[in-house]
Amino acid sequence: MSDLLEVAQTAALRAGACLKNRWGQVKLLKTKDGIRDVLTQADLEAEQLILATIREHFPDHHVLTEESGEQRGDESSRTYWIVDPLDGTTNYLHQIPYCAVSVACQEDGQLVAAVVHAPLLNELFCARRGKGAVLNGSQIRASTVQRLEESLLATGFPSSPGISLEPHVAVFAQFLRKTQGVRRPGAAALNLAYVACGRFDGFWGAGLKPWDIAAGMLLVREAGGMVSGYPRNCDEPFPAQLIATNGHLHELLNQVLDA
Repeated sequence: MSDLLEVAQTAALRAGACLKNRWGQVKLLKTKDGIRDVLTQADLEAEQLILATIREHFPDHHVLTEESGEQRGDESSRTYWIVDPLDGTTNYLHQIPYCAVSVACQEDGQLVAAVVHAPLLNELFCARRGKGAVLNGSQIRASTVQRLEESLLATGFPSSPGISLEPHVAVFAQFLRKTQGVRRPGAAALNLAYVACGRFDGFWGAGLKPWDIAAGMLLVREAGGMVSGYPRNCDEPFPAQLIATNGHLHELLNQVLDA
């Protein structure tokens, strides 16, 4: 049987090659849920490449993708693929290379393989449950920063027009005062990968979907970091409101978000 992580890598690399080939050539097809939630032909082409790769090796598996939704496989299968063919579409549309392909695999409710591929940055983040995380083949670890005053955080704002931005802007301002800085680069999957490799010390975000965060969650955990939903009592497997940190800062981020 094909290896889950190897198939995830192949799928992500094929999609990434497509995105590189289409770089600077695509236009907006339509907006989805509000003007900040956009779709291009590149999203659709990359998704089809990923789906074809998964189906080639695992025709019985279930797949959840951002653009096509849920595609059921064999009812006996307990394996789910969770895919975002292009996280950071707005960046891609404006030729900002901070965007990524995200492919995760879940078995019996547990994430077991993850790939976040930033094709324009030539970076491939991979994780296998219990085996750690790597960037371009080299082991990565979350940072060791223990104080907010020494940290660099990342975040993202909800794209849905139905979610009020004011509370999120207020929290953003609080973290700006308490840290060395807050970045909002525009691709949650890559933000999480950056936490995993220590470039960011923490991330929080709201209005997130499973395909935004599934692969990144495993990367962070396998790199020694922590991931949880907020408020604290959230026990969803893929929280719409997420905190990811190096572990040392987790309680400190929770305290600010609780306030």
